[in-house]
Amino acid sequence: MHYSNTQAKGVLLACLATSQALPHAIRQDDSGLVIDTTSGEVHGFINDTTPDVRQWLGIPYAEPPLGYLRFASPLPKSKEEDPIYAHEFQPSCMQTWSNSSTVYTERVPQFLTSGSASEDCLYLNIWAPQPENVQEKKPVFVYIPGGGFTGGGAHSWYKIPDQLIQERQDVVFVIMNYRLNVFGYPNANGLECKNPGLLDQRMV
Repeated sequence: MHYSNTQAKGVLLACLATSQALPHAIRQDDSGLVIDTTSGEVHGFINDTTPDVRQWLGIPYAEPPLGYLRFASPLPKSKEEDPIYAHEFQPSCMQTWSNSSTVYTERVPQFLTSGSASEDCLYLNIWAPQPENVQEKKPVFVYIPGGGFTGGGAHSWYKIPDQLIQERQDVVFVIMNYRLNVFGYPNANGLECKNPGLLDQRMV
């Protein structure tokens, strides 16, 4: 059976959310960390600090918005021939960095985005309970990071839900990046797509 890119992401989330995993969509290994989708074979990992949480960090959900795809609607990710090792966060989307003092820099720096920024940034991250703790369908919580459409991203310490899932084992958690600033909301004459950042969110 073949799935479109959107359907494949749905199958991935469904397989994580229920123990009735489809044999063609999730490998029958001991950990449930290898997922087959039309975007490619995705490999996750487990941290020692949260041993009951499966993690997939940096899954591409669209083609890199570079070249002719800059300012364009997102395109579904084509299938990778090689395995995708989703073991670390990918860069945040391009944004303006400031040295100004704010409540975030002074009081809660854990909300600030970490790592680098790149135009190649359309990635999502998934945290899920261990397979043996998933006896029925679980809700899927999709978190769209805030930032006034000018900043932010998935990679910041206070947004990582591994401790929550380690304790509760009752939800699948998804966080994505989406284009920001002029790359996500150009609103320019002559462009067919005025707000590709919102379309990025809808693709997830």
